[in-house]
Amino acid sequence: MVRMSEEEYDRLMKKREALKNKREKESKPQKIAHDFKKKNKFNAVKTKRGEFNFDSGKEAKRYDTLLSLQESGEVIFFLRQCPFHLPGNVTYRVDFLVFWADGHVSVEDVKGILTPQFIDKKKIVESLYPVEVEIL
Repeated sequence: MVRMSEEEYDRLMKKREALKNKREKESKPQKIAHDFKKKNKFNAVKTKRGEFNFDSGKEAKRYDTLLSLQESGEVIFFLRQCPFHLPGNVTYRVDFLVFWADGHVSVEDVKGILTPQFIDKKKIVESLYPVEVEIL
């Protein structure tokens, strides 16, 4: 049997605790801090104009163009993100619904890349509603 003083016992316990803490730190994977932002799959850059957020710079430029056309009187008004309800509880949102001064209405969707899903939804919208979706 080994006899030790209280000081020796306290030192031994502190060493054991320090060794235990060291092992715990080594066994846990270290968290690496990074500042990566989620990248858009089509490399579109989210853009803000006033109080509105746009999914791409191209869409924001079209918004700017429509504002200037409205100021010049060629466009009466326009709506953003207008929904078209499709079968199967699916909603397709066009970027702009434009009401022109000459009386016609245009349905506009700003796209950088035409995906198969978009092409299918566009065909369904055009078959169900009396509109033609313009791709910009």
